[in-house]
Amino acid sequence: MLDELFDGCLQLDTSEQTAVFFDQLKELPACKGIICFANGQGQAIKLQIAGDIRRQARAKLVSSDDEEEITKTPDISPVTDKVYYTCCYNDFRAMLYYYLSARTIFPDEYRSLVALPKQTYASVGLDFIWPYFATSTSPIAQDKQKVFGPFPSRRAANDFVQILNEVFCLCRRPDLIREGSHKTCPYLQMHTCPAPCDGRISADDYRESVDKAIRTASGGLDGVVKEFESLMREQSKRLEFEQAADCKKKLGKLEQLKKADYQWVNDTEKLAVLHVDRSARVAVEGSKKKVQTYSAFLVRLDRTVEFSDFLLSDELGELENLEAEVSKQTPVEDSRQANERIGILSYFLFRSKKKGLWLDCSRGIPDVGIIKATIESELAEAD
Repeated sequence: MLDELFDGCLQLDTSEQTAVFFDQLKELPACKGIICFANGQGQAIKLQIAGDIRRQARAKLVSSDDEEEITKTPDISPVTDKVYYTCCYNDFRAMLYYYLSARTIFPDEYRSLVALPKQTYASVGLDFIWPYFATSTSPIAQDKQKVFGPFPSRRAANDFVQILNEVFCLCRRPDLIREGSHKTCPYLQMHTCPAPCDGRISADDYRESVDKAIRTASGGLDGVVKEFESLMREQSKRLEFEQAADCKKKLGKLEQLKKADYQWVNDTEKLAVLHVDRSARVAVEGSKKKVQTYSAFLVRLDRTVEFSDFLLSDELGELENLEAEVSKQTPVEDSRQANERIGILSYFLFRSKKKGLWLDCSRGIPDVGIIKATIESELAEAD
């Protein structure tokens, strides 16, 4: 199994740390990747992401002469006979490969090995008589439901839900509706709800508000803001100052949705994020220096697509198929794996200093020429 998972394997004799042993370690690549220590039967002992595969192997297998050195991890050198490795060259590929390898090698315990941020989503159930936004732990929409994400935290998702329910006056006490005791609703009594349950507005008008909220959550924030601004101006012209003030208050709440926390939020079924980063430097004919290659990944709810590494001179290779990959949709059968997939994505999306390019393809696919120009300006300039 390990032979199939990893690109290379180094057989070692760790019983005596002689010059031969140290020469063997030099055969390992000095690049970022994943590394797996195994015994003679090919059973995995430890799996890790390594900033430098050779250095990591040396740190784990070479005994220290410092008697005062205290290690919190057990010495695995006596039971290690093989070192499996795969070069990754960048952070996202290393995390992705580590996750996939851990899931295969340690199916019962991989979740404790891969520390992914817990995911919370926003959802709206359209089968409820008065639809409203709530938080959810599943990224997969059920029948007559829409789910939105990703968010950096549960609090961000909660705030998102609260803002949408308040701005569009959606039901905030569905529990009372289900119990048949809507008359006791505090929002109804304080007249801070349009009260469709009490017949004060029509079901069609309420559904229109729900549709606007969904449009806002699906990336249409700017358009909805313009509608509110236009409405506020009209109300002011008609001297409806109280209504205009309420509209201004709603605009203030919508402004909060422009924070970085909500930059990537969309209908999870439309989720499509392209990541490009540096990969290996390779020798090419006609060049004395090795040339930088790049890796590209497309993260969807149902899958993560890894394109073949490419040179800028290759016209981006398989990225020419980006539009087809974004358009392709397959059924999502495993909610847990979909959640973990978005967890890996979120781990990188919400870093203060992200490495590589991160492009949102859910609201429009960038032209390949634009992608190439962006790579040249943001990634190739340091070559």
